[in-house]
Formats: sequence, C-alpha cells, structure tokens
Amino acid sequence: MERHTIDVVTKLRNYNQNTENNMLKSLYTGRTVFDIIGKGRNETAHSAFLSWLLSGTDIPGTSSDNTLIGLLDIVMRRIDEQNNDMKDMDSIRFISNALLSRTIKLTNIKSQTEKSVLSVASKEMKETVAAGEIKKGKKDSVDIYITCDISGVSNIQRLEFFIENKIGSKEGGPKDNASSDYDRLSQTNRYYQACYKNNQEGLGLCQFFIYLSAYDSYTLKNERPCESDKYVCINYQDIYDDILSPLLESEKLADREEALIKEYVRVLSIPMEFKCNDIADGSSNYIAGNI
Repeated sequence: MERHTIDVVTKLRNYNQNTENNMLKSLYTGRTVFDIIGKGRNETAHSAFLSWLLSGTDIPGTSSDNTLIGLLDIVMRRIDEQNNDMKDMDSIRFISNALLSRTIKLTNIKSQTEKSVLSVASKEMKETVAAGEIKKGKKDSVDIYITCDISGVSNIQRLEFFIENKIGSKEGGPKDNASSDYDRLSQTNRYYQACYKNNQEGLGLCQFFIYLSAYDSYTLKNERPCESDKYVCINYQDIYDDILSPLLESEKLADREEALIKEYVRVLSIPMEFKCNDIADGSSNYIAGNI
C-alpha cells in the first residue's frame, strides 16, 4: 500500500513539473488582455477588433483584401446552407464564382463600428425620418459597417457589409410597440428595412447583412438565431477557421500583428461565464469552441 502511494505521489509530482502540461495550463487558465480590462465578452470590444481585422489595411505581411475575402468565403458557404430570402441572388452568384476562381479584388476598404443606421440608410428611409414618422429607431447603429470597391465581378462595383455582432445577448426587440411600424420591428428587421437599397441608389451595389454570434455550427445549420431571414448567420468559429487560422499559418505576419492575433485567438478559445440573464439560447461558454 505504501509503495502504491509513493508511485502515485511520484507521478503527480512529475505531472506538475512537466513543462508541456504547465504551458497548456497557463494557456487555458491565464488571463488575456481582454479579461484584464474586463472586455472578454464585451461585444463593442470584439467589434472594434474585428473592424480592424477585416479592414486589412494595417496588417503587414498580407494583402489588404485578404481578411475581407475570407469573410466573403464564410458568407457564401453559409448562404448555401441556410434558407435566406436574398433579393440579389444573381449578384451573389457572380461574386461566388469570382471567389472560387480568385479573380476578385477588393480595394478602398473602409470599416467602422457603431455606425448610425440613418447615415447609411436608403433614400426612402431618410425621407421617412425627415417626415417625423420614426421616433426611437433613429438612434439605431450598425455594430460593424464595411464598404469597399470590387473588381473582377460582372456588373458589381461596390459592396456594403452590415454586421450585427452578438456574443452573450439576444437580438434587440422592438423599440416601441405603440409607435411607427418601423419602431415595432425587431432589430435585424429594422436595419434591413432601413438600409436595403435595391441597387437603385448606387450602380453596381451588392449588400450583405450578417448576423455574427457565438452559436455553434450545428445550431446555425438547423435554427435561425435572428429574426430577419435576409441576414446571413455566421459564427466566431467561422472567423477563426477562415480568417484567423489561415493568417497565422501563412507565417507572413509582422511580429506585432502576429502577437495581437494570437492573443485574440486565446480570447475566443478560453471558456468564460456569462454575467447576464439575457443569454441567447444555443450560445456556449466558448466564443469559438474548436480551436
């Protein structure tokens, strides 16, 4: 019995002194920069990082459109999986074909966070607001708004991305059930109604409305986490698989950017507890669980 006890103690000591085990423990229990400043699951902080990432302009060692093309790859794959009521399917097919052949080029990429919906709304919506028909919905904002020029695709010269970012919260509901028809809509339905331009105000425009969440891929394939069927639903696992991981594997990043992206991958992979009661069903305690 004593000998057995000694063997167990020896094995535990060896385990505790094992360098690889300690490195792994440090990886999954250590605090990230996001944790230290209390922003581990803060949607605004994640939106700011993703806005920088998707703009691509300040990431030495990679082409400026590399990350946004990665987002387009994700969106096209999810459109194939989901029953989205997309009005611009002809344009989307042209873009999908150009992506597959990699004849696409994105330039003049601009990315902003907390962009006022009304500042990028359609002409008809702006006229509605001016007429005083919308009250509380005037303060709506897009989490991440991206524009760019596009070449290599027939009849399309410009893209717009409207990204709603949700980690631990649900989609916002109506602004005011007693107010205008617009204010009675859910968040994604409001944003789509306000911003869809039907390609009449800008020649060659194609728009993508995207709902980014921490839902797992199985849920995304079988359920719709947002109200509007015009939104393409993607998750943070997609961001890792199609953008972050290829960037790191390329081994072309400058040291500073590589460190930033590695730290962000840690943020996505470390399990965290939700601190609010308004948790979206289907979200896990990982932002991206398969890293």
